[in-house]
Amino acid sequence: MKQIKRREELEKAIDSVPYRSCFGFDPLPITELWSFSSGDILIRSGTASAYLYFLVRGELCFCTTSETGRTIYLGAVRSFSVLGEVSSLWKKNPANDVRAVSDGLVLAISLPEHRSQLLNDVVFLQYLCSLLSYRLVLQNDKALSASVSSSKRTAAFLLENCRDGRLTITLKECAAELCIST
Repeated sequence: MKQIKRREELEKAIDSVPYRSCFGFDPLPITELWSFSSGDILIRSGTASAYLYFLVRGELCFCTTSETGRTIYLGAVRSFSVLGEVSSLWKKNPANDVRAVSDGLVLAISLPEHRSQLLNDVVFLQYLCSLLSYRLVLQNDKALSASVSSSKRTAAFLLENCRDGRLTITLKECAAELCIST
């Protein structure tokens, strides 16, 4: 990962996503802009991140390593999202890696420097509560859908991820999302 120090690029990135609405204060003075490359690991399992990240552009995946050493894909994010809020913000070690699938940009806030400011911001904490409740509902829906046959899940998923008769994701991503092996 590489920090981009040009203020105009930072401001452009902030203005391209709903970042400012996540805070009850102007986050520009505490925000850094970082670029990442495909294959970079933004957050490592077992190690609390020094930064709270907000995806601006690119694709990141969440994965873990099985007991046999295989990488298990848990999901991905392709649009504005906060990363590290569940573990790193509260100085907990994350259970999963966050890896770059493509090149992209993140906004970053140094947690050692600004953790207390974030934890005292009611608007930010409300944003996190809303986000975490949404993710919990999404996980419950996925757990319920796992009880539906893989052929029905596959058909529904393919319909949901096709544009103009073309699949918009890879077959590997499709299998991971459906919790079936390739």
